[in-house]
Amino acid sequence: MNTYHLSNRNLVLCEGKQWNGLPLQEKYSPFILSYLESMLSIFKNAIIIMQRVCVIRFDLHLPDSYIDNSSVISRFTSSLKAQLEANYQQRLRTNPKAHHSKLGYIWTREYGINNKPHYHLVILLNADAYGTLGTIPLLNTINSQQFTADNMACRIMKAWASALQVNIIDAYKLVHFPEKCNYRIGIFQGVLDIAGFENMFHRVSYLAKANTKEFGNHQRNFGTSQLMIERN
Repeated sequence: MNTYHLSNRNLVLCEGKQWNGLPLQEKYSPFILSYLESMLSIFKNAIIIMQRVCVIRFDLHLPDSYIDNSSVISRFTSSLKAQLEANYQQRLRTNPKAHHSKLGYIWTREYGINNKPHYHLVILLNADAYGTLGTIPLLNTINSQQFTADNMACRIMKAWASALQVNIIDAYKLVHFPEKCNYRIGIFQGVLDIAGFENMFHRVSYLAKANTKEFGNHQRNFGTSQLMIERN
């Protein structure tokens, strides 16, 4: 018998510590079934397209005076895509065989203290092009007039600054990278790393939890990229 979300009867809930053979963070149960299905689909497609995938989990917060609208995530991902393309073109100049990376992503909006919204995100990258988050710079080393650091953590900060139209120092304070937020999943030495996939899915299942999401306010609470399988 299905259980439905009390605030949105179109959403089926999933309870427990496992779904479809994959581990979930049971303490955050119940989870929204369609969100879990969308997440699994994008991870599978990413492995088919890229084989080895770098997965990065992080949080994006909003300034106190900001009027929230999920279009801010579209601006964020557009900025990040532009940075990845510019970096790829730069690498091509010195290495004609440089690896390209599509950008896959999953996002969810939640409401925390004082009913203030924030976003949880997961991005998926070709691990042969971008293998790690990189070192997060110290705040006192950042020059807002000339921020040239060029790893994935810094690209994420710059994309959030662009989306919010704030300077990099303000954006730095609004981006949070939790501990152990970087995973590598996929096919290594010809074998799918099932244990690594399960470990990653357990961590990111948090994004599908039903609690702390609001419905009925005409705002989207969840979305993914259209990371489609390329066909000849």
